[in-house]
Amino acid sequence: MAEQANNNPRPMTQSYNKAKAFMDALNELLNIIESIPDLKDGDYLNACNALKTLNDNKTIIIERVRNTAIVVENTQRVRSERRARVRLDDDVRIREGIAERCSKCERVVCKRPDQANGVGINIKAHKERDICSNIYSAKRIALKVGVADLAPYLIVINIIRKWAIATNRPIFYE
Repeated sequence: MAEQANNNPRPMTQSYNKAKAFMDALNELLNIIESIPDLKDGDYLNACNALKTLNDNKTIIIERVRNTAIVVENTQRVRSERRARVRLDDDVRIREGIAERCSKCERVVCKRPDQANGVGINIKAHKERDICSNIYSAKRIALKVGVADLAPYLIVINIIRKWAIATNRPIFYE
């Protein structure tokens, strides 16, 4: 059976022959480009012939590229109208379940779709960050001191925290 297949090859279709000629022309061009420093007259003639083959088939090539599923999909995506972005305020985001308010610093934090035991994973990660601790500390200081401008107090607190971290005294910075 294998001998019969080798003796009687299937006739090639016209589109296959055109595609093969196109690929051969491309490969010829690529080979010539690789050897550009040694460009000879024969190579120049081969490059011109390959370019002529490409030029003869350019309308077919352009049509096939433009009609591929990926190109059509991306063209439709680019030409489609963009949705108008709606900015939601914090209360609406919380009400719609998109975000939740931190119980420690009262910042609004986006929820993640996956939640463990009803508590958002983002809230857990947020509470471990320095910004949450710093806001919480600033609010407690503002209540104790009774002043809205906390910059001088926070400068002193940050100096103490740096000293505590450098001397490994976690009681002052945790």
